[in-house]
Amino acid sequence: MEKFIVRLRVTSRTAIFYIAGSIFILPWTIYLGQTLPTRHVFLHWDVAWVGLDILLICSLLLTGILTYRKSLWVILSAMATGSFLLVDAWFDITGEHLGRLFNEALLAAIFIEIPLAFVSYRLAYKTLKSIYKSKPRRLRTTKQR
Repeated sequence: MEKFIVRLRVTSRTAIFYIAGSIFILPWTIYLGQTLPTRHVFLHWDVAWVGLDILLICSLLLTGILTYRKSLWVILSAMATGSFLLVDAWFDITGEHLGRLFNEALLAAIFIEIPLAFVSYRLAYKTLKSIYKSKPRRLRTTKQR
């Protein structure tokens, strides 16, 4: 079976930039993990959570509209929606003390946020796959060696 790769019109410097960014942020993350206090007073906790929820609402709405319109922009919107859902689940769980609220956050993550993130990522994947299958001539491809 022949494998094909899509020829993107970006330079290798773009890829190096992202890979280098991931490498450079690793020591910073380790440093933060060792030096940050386990407790911190968050002055604008409500604004942060409401802001994240507003982003999630907009992202869900936009993904729904773009899906209805069968727009290719749904790929980006669905990826963002999935990411917002995972971030929301992560902070819901890690921000709660053990108890009723923690259990609610965990259940919401397991049964709502993570499955919806999966659905969003799958929507993006299926949309990309359908583009490739329906219009292979429009994509510039080269044989992988």
